[in-house]
Amino acid sequence: MAKRELSDDYRLGIQRARKMLGRLQEEARLDVIVMIDFPEQLRAELEQAPADVRRGMEDYLACFVRMMIEGHSTPIVGNYDPTDELEDPEDFYGVGVS
Repeated sequence: MAKRELSDDYRLGIQRARKMLGRLQEEARLDVIVMIDFPEQLRAELEQAPADVRRGMEDYLACFVRMMIEGHSTPIVGNYDPTDELEDPEDFYGVGVS
C-alpha cells in the first residue's frame, strides 16, 4: 500500500496534540492538580478543532496510547511524533489497511 497523504490540517492536529501533552506535563510538574481538568481540556480542544485537525489529534493520542500498551517503548511526552507511522499504516500496524 502506498503512503497516505496527510493533509496540512491533519499534520497540524498531530502537532497540536503533541504540544498539548507537553504543556500538560510541564504544568503538572508544578502542580499536579491541573490533571483534574485534563479530560475537560481535551474535550474542548477536540470539539473546537476542524475535522482533519481533530482526526490528527485523535490519531496522535491513539498512537501514544498504543505505544504504552504494547510496551515496546515509552513515548516521550512532548517529543513523540508518529507522523511517519501514520503516513504508512501498513508498516505501523503490521497489517493491510484499506
